[in-house]
Amino acid sequence: MAKACALIFWALALTITAKYLLIILRNDNDGEGGVLALTALASSQTMSKYQVLIPLLGLAGCALFYGDGVITPAVTVLGAVEGLHLVAPALRDAVVPIAVIVLFGLFKIQKRGTGALGSMFGWIMLLWFLTLGALGVYGILKLPAVVAAINPLFAIHFLWENSGVALLVEPEAIANPFFHLAPDWFLVPLVLLATVAAVIASQAVISGVFSMTQQALRLGFLPSVRVIQSSAAAMGQIYVPSVNWILCLAAIGLVVGFGSSEGLANAYGIAVASTMVIETCLLLVLLRGRSHWIDRVLFYCLLPLGLIDAVFFAANATKIPQGGWIPLLAGAAVFLVMRTWTRGRVRVSDMMRREGRSDAKFLVAIELDPPARVPGLAIFLTSDASGVPRTLIRNVRHNGVLHEHTVLLTIKTESVPKIVRGGRTTVSEVGNGVFRVIAAIGFMDSPDVPKLLRDAERRGLPFRTEDATFFLGREDIVVGTRRDMATWRKRLFLFLARNAQFAGERFGIAPSRIIEIGGQVEL
Repeated sequence: MAKACALIFWALALTITAKYLLIILRNDNDGEGGVLALTALASSQTMSKYQVLIPLLGLAGCALFYGDGVITPAVTVLGAVEGLHLVAPALRDAVVPIAVIVLFGLFKIQKRGTGALGSMFGWIMLLWFLTLGALGVYGILKLPAVVAAINPLFAIHFLWENSGVALLVEPEAIANPFFHLAPDWFLVPLVLLATVAAVIASQAVISGVFSMTQQALRLGFLPSVRVIQSSAAAMGQIYVPSVNWILCLAAIGLVVGFGSSEGLANAYGIAVASTMVIETCLLLVLLRGRSHWIDRVLFYCLLPLGLIDAVFFAANATKIPQGGWIPLLAGAAVFLVMRTWTRGRVRVSDMMRREGRSDAKFLVAIELDPPARVPGLAIFLTSDASGVPRTLIRNVRHNGVLHEHTVLLTIKTESVPKIVRGGRTTVSEVGNGVFRVIAAIGFMDSPDVPKLLRDAERRGLPFRTEDATFFLGREDIVVGTRRDMATWRKRLFLFLARNAQFAGERFGIAPSRIIEIGGQVEL
């Protein structure tokens, strides 16, 4: 009895306390966590022949986290509502409809912002943890022998002798062990409290998905979507409408499709176990690339903890045919979208860069054939920080004009979460009234162009930018005959590009100040 409990206790203690609290939280990326933050950190500090695999590993972890973001709300809410079985067996058929209503309400209130929801849920979580503690004490008083589980030798002995874990006192309680722990008179309030706690736990995962989406957008892994800043005080409090409702529909679909938390639990386990393994691999790569003695100690401490993760994954892998395939399929779909977007984006950028000119050639061209100079300031956004973009080339060629002041603005996303304001912008003069501004932002920073330009003014840009006109490229991407990318993948990239958020909104530029210059790019 105590041996089985010891295995559960020490598996949780080592994974949560030793791995996450003592190791992973010590290796944050300037206060930011998550698989993408860990990927950026590992990529920047590791130089090896396997470095190309690190972004792929990070993308896989990110994709699986999206699957987790769908499954967690579904399984936690459904599992909590299933407590109605014990309160009133006649309500069994009402479990799924109630769970669907709760889930819809959860995603509906996301637009209020994570800060407002957190302040509202705080006291409930305090009550929830106090209840868990009280139920734990109540269970120990019923079965004092379970205290022996604190002995790690029992866990090792049980793992050596057995391949599975059984419930102790009531084998029939396997259908819902948590609610069987409570006395009968406490079932009704416990079901209500568990449902609210499940909503709060789901809220944390949903917020994590929003944050992950923002990081992926900044790093160029996803096409632009609308991100709403839900708090003026905290930059990390955001709401992503499109992602929110995709998660909502997917979670409700799982609840309706499976109908019970038992089936969803199979899907939930493989998603969590896969993400844990990926995080451990990234952290091992990161620690191996460091030379400080404490990092070497942490590296060797993490190896046995990684073995525990591998055991969890292997145990959950047997559940793949019973529902574990769902998060793997969802993760594969998200991974495919991310890889397609990054590959297509690189190819389009390369082709656009070929149509640009170097600074020297552009200056020579306008000296030999001077365009008309018109008053005002024109700002051209470009991803190329070393040449003149084709939007400016086309404007001069077809319209025959060059503004009195012209700024080539490049926004670079660094592999750190945030960059201190005032130290992220450089200004240089190209010549003939043309200036180049390079603004560096972190992958958690907002690319607010007006604010970046005000920073440029403080860093030496010799004119004001509040009345500037912004020129953006609007590329018409067509599927061509080039064989460097599969046709189906080109069509997927084309679909993503056409449904991406308007660049002006993403950069905080008023639409009335934007002029688009179009062209065709063959992918």
